[in-house]
Amino acid sequence: MNILGNLFQFGGSILLLGGYIPQIKQLYKTKKSNDISLSFWIILTSGLFCITINMFISKVPILIFLTQLLNALIALWTTILVKKYKNR
Repeated sequence: MNILGNLFQFGGSILLLGGYIPQIKQLYKTKKSNDISLSFWIILTSGLFCITINMFISKVPILIFLTQLLNALIALWTTILVKKYKNR
């Protein structure tokens, strides 16, 4: 992967990570997730972990791998919060 590709991958990962913040803040604030699809979060999180595993196997640059791993972990955190606050 070239430097420009690495920059776009890193930048995209940072943008995605920032996108979780409003959802997580809202979940903590309201303690409700009835209007949030748990299925979506389970599928998204599973997909992100599949991509992360593939990146590990493919030996991508460590910075790219770590941002993807963080993306998958924060998606997992969000999924857990959605499940925890469902039907409250």
